[in-house]
Amino acid sequence: MIGNFNPLKEFTFHFLSSLPTSFLSLLLLFLLAYNGLHVFSISPPSPEKTIPHPAPFSPQKRPTADSTSTHLLFSIHENHPPPVLKSNTSVFHHPHLKSRPAKRVGKHKRRLRSLRSELKESDFSARIEEFFAANSSKGKQILSPFSEMGFSLLAISPDFDVIFKNTEAELWFNQLQQGIVKAGEISLGQNLSNLLRLTLLYKFGGIYIDTDVIILQNFTNLRNAIGAQTMDLKTGNWSRLNNAVMIFDKNHPLLLQFIKEFATTFDGNKWGHNGPYLVSRVISRLNQNSEFNLTILPPSAFYPVVWNRIKTFFQGPKDGVHLKWIIAKLRHIQTKSLALHLWNNHSRKLQVEKGSIVDIIVNMKL
Repeated sequence: MIGNFNPLKEFTFHFLSSLPTSFLSLLLLFLLAYNGLHVFSISPPSPEKTIPHPAPFSPQKRPTADSTSTHLLFSIHENHPPPVLKSNTSVFHHPHLKSRPAKRVGKHKRRLRSLRSELKESDFSARIEEFFAANSSKGKQILSPFSEMGFSLLAISPDFDVIFKNTEAELWFNQLQQGIVKAGEISLGQNLSNLLRLTLLYKFGGIYIDTDVIILQNFTNLRNAIGAQTMDLKTGNWSRLNNAVMIFDKNHPLLLQFIKEFATTFDGNKWGHNGPYLVSRVISRLNQNSEFNLTILPPSAFYPVVWNRIKTFFQGPKDGVHLKWIIAKLRHIQTKSLALHLWNNHSRKLQVEKGSIVDIIVNMKL
């Protein structure tokens, strides 16, 4: 077989060598054209997926826990949930984009933007339904470790209609359910939490505390107080307040100003706009009017560490110098602080190291 193959090979070589150069060039172009058609051939597009549309929200017909997914909001306090739109953009991938001429891509981009805009509108009902699907059974499950340790805790789903009734929050909430007010990209739970704490304090009075705050001293002697988060070192005046800890009497007039500000300036796309920035705006505008009977506590009271330094409170001593810093900081907290805000969004993934400030405080070694 090998002997027969060699003469055939030699014959083929001599035959091709005898052909004109122009013919070989034409043959090469033909092969290249054939290969290009094969590589860039357009396959028929697959059928486009049907875009699901959420059912309109109705307060009288709220979904049950069994009929919804497991990623629902079961807590009023939530910091930075992932934007809903980012997880759904693949639904709007147009199957014909690559098979159309390049000059028409712009048209499809406009269509994609239009579809995403429609999603923002229709997605509102789904987010409202998900939020109101929260129930106390899930809350009890989350709180069970604390209950087993003897803490008296209760998980409830607030009745927003009752709580917001006869305040400016009522009209805002109705418009939210109707889709007139846009929920925005920021967590709906976070923004409702900002309004809920203000309205509850106005109607009942008392103390509001975020769940990522460790109480160090008794609050009994505090009345109508809020804490500064940062201060201007040159003037000694506060530069930003925070709403993670608030103590107010029932029907305090400043709370009405907070609620009015929320309802009239709500922006669901700016983090903090309806929370800590809101109380800062209102109090700054009122210039700490004495008629409101308000005490602004220094940052050391509730916020002895700023959010971008919270990591240092979770670190154990590395050497002698670091140990001295930890001891000095603990003494300052012991004498100046009423509570410690842990800035959960920045600390929740940190490990509590042995000998750290948080370790000592949690184990009551102060």
